[in-house]
Amino acid sequence: MPYEILTLVNGSLEENCYFLRDRSCDEGILIDPGSGSEDLRRRLGALRPALMLATHGHFDHIGAVADLADAYGCPFRMSRADAGLLETLEDTYAFYGLGSTRRPKVDQWLEAPGLVRAAGLELEVLGTPGHTPGGLCFHHKASGSLFTGDTLFAGSVGRSDFEGSSHEQLIASIRRELLALPDSDAVAVYPGHGEPSTLGRERRENRFLA
Repeated sequence: MPYEILTLVNGSLEENCYFLRDRSCDEGILIDPGSGSEDLRRRLGALRPALMLATHGHFDHIGAVADLADAYGCPFRMSRADAGLLETLEDTYAFYGLGSTRRPKVDQWLEAPGLVRAAGLELEVLGTPGHTPGGLCFHHKASGSLFTGDTLFAGSVGRSDFEGSSHEQLIASIRRELLALPDSDAVAVYPGHGEPSTLGRERRENRFLA
């Protein structure tokens, strides 16, 4: 396959950060850079993010953004509907024992549906509110890959007991935006925590979608 997806598990909550690239290029797109910017930089090695994206604004998914933006000079994008989560980022980060972080600068607010292009890659932006008001998923059609953040997991779905969350909205988002993708059964699911899956497996086996 001409594309590579690196999974960089980071932080005490074992959040999955993903680096997607065309193998012919050392640049790529970094999705959900959670925490531990030095560790992420070490593991990326000679690879460089041309763009950073967040599926949502929770602290464990964006804690390293500010440091990485300084290190690589790359822009960061997320949904405006999660802007309020940036205001509490530093306090929440410290509360969970992750040390200190800085509020990232959002270079462009993402709109769904939409497209993101960088480093020779094109991702579809899918609006999937429910876990947070501004929840997004990113579909890389060329490799049949779907980055779901905390919307959809292997065998489960995202929590909906936070302020601004809605279980009904979350399930509706999954059905409307994810399960309706063309050739969805074969689409690989890369969640924000845990092991990868496929939409076909989740359609058949995920009890929350029964």
